[in-house]
Amino acid sequence: MSKKLLIGIVAAVVLMIAPIASAALIPAMTFVYLEPISTNKEIASTFPGDIKKTYLQFYLRSLNDKIIVNSVRLELKGTKLKTGDIKNVSLYSKNNKNIPLATVPSIPINCIGTSCTGGYNFNLTGLTLVKNTFSPFLIQADIASDATIGGDFQMYVTNKMSSATAATTGAVAKLNSSSVYGRKYVVHATPEQTGKLNVITMTTPVASTVATGTQNFTFANFELNTYGSSEDVKVSKLVVTDIVGSGVEGATDNYSGVTNLKMYQGSNVLATASSTATNANIVKFNFVSPITVLKGKSVVLTLKADVVSSKGTSHTFKIAQNDDYVMAVGANTGNTITGNNLNEYGNGQLMTVVQEAGKLTVSLVSGVNATPTENQTVNIGTTGGTYFAFKLTAQNEPIKVTSLKLTVNGSPVNDGDLQNVKLVDQNGTVLATTGGLICSSNTTCYYKWIMLDILVNPSTPLTIYVKSDIGGKNIANLGNDFQFRITDPTVDIAAVGSTSADIISPENILGGTIGGNSGRTTIVPFFVTVKADVPAPGSVVEQTIVAGTVLGRFKVINNGSAQIELTNVKLQDNGTHTGTVLYKLYASQENSSNYIDTLLATGTSVDFSTLSTFITINGGAYRYLSIMVSNIGDAVAGDSWQLSVASLGDLKYGVAESGLGYSGNPADDNDLADTVPGLMVNGKPYLGTISKK
Repeated sequence: MSKKLLIGIVAAVVLMIAPIASAALIPAMTFVYLEPISTNKEIASTFPGDIKKTYLQFYLRSLNDKIIVNSVRLELKGTKLKTGDIKNVSLYSKNNKNIPLATVPSIPINCIGTSCTGGYNFNLTGLTLVKNTFSPFLIQADIASDATIGGDFQMYVTNKMSSATAATTGAVAKLNSSSVYGRKYVVHATPEQTGKLNVITMTTPVASTVATGTQNFTFANFELNTYGSSEDVKVSKLVVTDIVGSGVEGATDNYSGVTNLKMYQGSNVLATASSTATNANIVKFNFVSPITVLKGKSVVLTLKADVVSSKGTSHTFKIAQNDDYVMAVGANTGNTITGNNLNEYGNGQLMTVVQEAGKLTVSLVSGVNATPTENQTVNIGTTGGTYFAFKLTAQNEPIKVTSLKLTVNGSPVNDGDLQNVKLVDQNGTVLATTGGLICSSNTTCYYKWIMLDILVNPSTPLTIYVKSDIGGKNIANLGNDFQFRITDPTVDIAAVGSTSADIISPENILGGTIGGNSGRTTIVPFFVTVKADVPAPGSVVEQTIVAGTVLGRFKVINNGSAQIELTNVKLQDNGTHTGTVLYKLYASQENSSNYIDTLLATGTSVDFSTLSTFITINGGAYRYLSIMVSNIGDAVAGDSWQLSVASLGDLKYGVAESGLGYSGNPADDNDLADTVPGLMVNGKPYLGTISKK
């Protein structure tokens, strides 16, 4: 608080003290200067169109009691005014400038000659002053766009017609001061606004070298300043030029060594309406949200990009001295800034690219329509399936893959199992096809492509999908499985640098074994599936468990046309129980809910493995498998059972070639006398939990 203000307040307090007529003090309220009195003697300017400008600040002080303010009288005096010049006059508590205590649309003005006066009573509700405190208030108003030029006014608050009462007694409070005046304001004509913008390619960063493979490298900084502008400026477009060190200026390929150009303001990437990923001799940054440069201020932008090769050998970025390369308007006037009001400076710095050795990284791509993560089955004769996928990522320069070897492991696998193997990229383009497998044994084979020309750009990793048909009837062996892999990329892949023409050395081909732990695919004649029945998955059932209680039931469905024979059932129990429990596995009648029909196996666990009795299921038919307790043993209350099929192939079946009508093992013979065993049932269902009461 200034010394003059403190003196003013103390003087006001001294003048307010009234003689004490009795033991009770008289409640009072007074107006006190908030700003130094010397400031209020200064003349200030205001302009047509000014909005919510503060013209007066003051304190209200309560004495001797909590005071309820009923009204505050605002008056003004001035010259050359008219009603409507001063609009939307509002009284605010300075502690809350968002919501006015009271507002009047316009103060009526009365003039005699050029001398004018006006006033208004702000009637208030619920404004209470704490005893013996200073509460700050202010008056804000708008100036009409057609306000009288040359007019002046001074606002003040006065005890005349202001009123207050004591909160405790309801007595009328005494108003102890006369008036508090604001500054005198003169209405001046709005000065003409002119936007001005200087665009400078800065001298930092200094000229330097940058290695290929560097990402988000800073190539240039640009200063946008509005020094000499009389308004804020909005910049919506900048065009950056690149001068390359070699090659024909403007030829697209000479600029391809730099990609993914981005403009930053601080740590924020500025969004553009179109992509700036591809470099060229000019790159347009059309900003989604214009950059605002405040009047008399500056903003620094940073150009960053990735260096993917030594194409062009060096790059010098700048904003050229061309007004077409900058789009800017005055924030208030909306006028386009051109000519002498728009200036571009600076030549940029030479950034020389140093070619680093090319590197190629190989990584696995897993999931649906890629490399399987789990074991799976595929029907004989299936076409166009995807059984392996991997991604190639180049660094430091574009890289050309010239040969590739894919290993195929099986148990077993033969040449007829896989047909029309081809390499397809993420856009569906066929990169290469091949003929048959080359096998060193019946479990290890490979495909090899030579004289390939697969280009991998550093800015765009390439995903390659290995697609294949499954051999048809009398060609593929049922029950054979396969798994693709790249055993050792340093041996199985050959590549050269597209820019340098250097052979990519083994230490620069990275990735290790690709696909060694992926799922295996088994060839089957058709899908046979197992599904959960009861208790429902996720449910918990508490019940009495005795000999003869069914702990769970599954449904096996033959989706083919030939009869199968179920030979193996391996279940898993995820519950917890004590002692030794004996189990029985039953099959239902075919397509029937007569669940307990044929005993298939017994045991002390639910891993029944090879069944004592095989059970047939005709094409299109189903049977239920029920797991029954035959001896509860030492099980106690709280023991539980939760049955599931944990892995693909835990249920197996066989099928007769005579039922299929074709040889299931043509690699061995072409007769129809065999039964193909060990085929996998699809599905890994789990049942709900049963708990013993």
